[in-house]
Order: sequence, then C-alpha cells, then structure tokens
Amino acid sequence: SGKKSVKAILLVSADGLRVVDDKTKDLIVDQTIEKVSFCAPDRNFDKAFSYICRDGTTRRWICHCFMALKDSGERLSHAVGCAFAACLERKQKREKECGVTASFDASRTSFAREGSFRVTSASQQAEREEVMRQLQDKKKAKAETTA
Repeated sequence: SGKKSVKAILLVSADGLRVVDDKTKDLIVDQTIEKVSFCAPDRNFDKAFSYICRDGTTRRWICHCFMALKDSGERLSHAVGCAFAACLERKQKREKECGVTASFDASRTSFAREGSFRVTSASQQAEREEVMRQLQDKKKAKAETTA
C-alpha cells in the first residue's frame, strides 16, 4: 500500500513470528504461529516469501511479504513451516496429557467436552480415566436400552 520497505529481523519460533526493526529495535509484528494459515516462497523472486494470517483484534486476513537479504525465500518459508509443526506437536502433546476429550452429539448437533486442562498426577489421571470409562459404559447402556 505504498509503504517504504523497512530493514528488519524476522524471528521464528514455535510460539510465533516477530519482526523487529533492525535500526530502532521496535517490534513491528508479533504474530502467534497458530494464526498463520498459509506460508510460501515467492515463485518470481528467490529471496521473497509471504504468509497469510488472521489478525487477533480485527479478525481480518493479512498478508505479510518479506524480501530476504541472506537466505532464500524457500528457506524462510520452510522455517515458518517447521515452527508451525513444532507448535502443533506441543499442542497435541498438551491435549493428550491433560485428558480432555471432545465428542459430537449428532442428535443435538453439539460438542461436549469432558475432562480438565489442569495438570494432574499419574494416580489422579488413572482415577479420572476409570471414572470416564464408567461414564461411557453408563451412556452405552442407556443408549442400548432406549434403542
């Protein structure tokens, strides 16, 4: 949109993407990696890449484009992809450890969450799993008697 290009540093991590002005060290962009929906190198310029994300406050889609000085656009795009994969892996591990499950009830067209996101000990987790099995058994028995 007619803005002058700024020499900046792109910081990529499993938490997010940060763009810092190289001169002033001001934060230009602070984007959580989970909000990035697409990232690709530019097919016309070897040193360019861009990503599309959802802005957290306005909910608008934004495309950020970068022209690298040292690395290729392919390499930077790959780094963002790896960060996204690491973020997803951490999220899946967290969900698995916390014991939260979600199920879809077709008759009411809604989702139900069971469990808690609190970190528990192994004995508490085993106890919770036993309670969950008992609840599932009761639901199955009730469904069989009504069917």
